[in-house]
Amino acid sequence: MRTSSHLRPIILTFGVPDAVIIAPMTTAERSYPTRVPITFQQRHGQVAVDQIRSVDRQRLVRRLGTAPARAVQAVSAALVEIFTR
Repeated sequence: MRTSSHLRPIILTFGVPDAVIIAPMTTAERSYPTRVPITFQQRHGQVAVDQIRSVDRQRLVRRLGTAPARAVQAVSAALVEIFTR
């Protein structure tokens, strides 16, 4: 996804025709229960599930790859936890 000054990797959580709901990936590690550890393209970081947002599909620049299955399952579990409390 393109932010104001650079590209940021994201986890795509849900998509509709014109928009997607994403969770950004970050290398700034925090010990929050809503942060999911991930190693993607040999970089260690976290998926910031606490920063999910809806963005226009046109802001997606290119597909970088597929997240590891364990990280995808952990992101799904964190989303369920957030929305069922």
